[in-house]
Amino acid sequence: DGDDYFAPYFMRQEFLPAETVEVIRQQDPAGQYKLYCSFRADPWSMLFQLVLSGFPGDYCVFDGPRGQVMDLPDGALILLRDDEPPEKTGVRFGGKLAEVPGQTGRNKLYRLIR
Repeated sequence: DGDDYFAPYFMRQEFLPAETVEVIRQQDPAGQYKLYCSFRADPWSMLFQLVLSGFPGDYCVFDGPRGQVMDLPDGALILLRDDEPPEKTGVRFGGKLAEVPGQTGRNKLYRLIR
């Protein structure tokens, strides 16, 4: 992945949280679903960008100091880093993940289907 000191991920060309938010907005314009963001997909940057873009602060959920996300509703969006296996996350939430078109950067967006 490179050198995090001289070339941190957030300074690389493929780090595109604003573009990822636009793909999320296309998939969920009303913000009716939840977005689960894996740790490797940088949930803090995504949360910041989502709130700046008008999404509510509780739209993005992720595992952190307050605990692990235990369940997601059918149709929820899931953001993983492109090297994370979606099958494992699908099993975790009791369904399958369908890749969403229009991907950007190092992250991939999926929809949870049960």
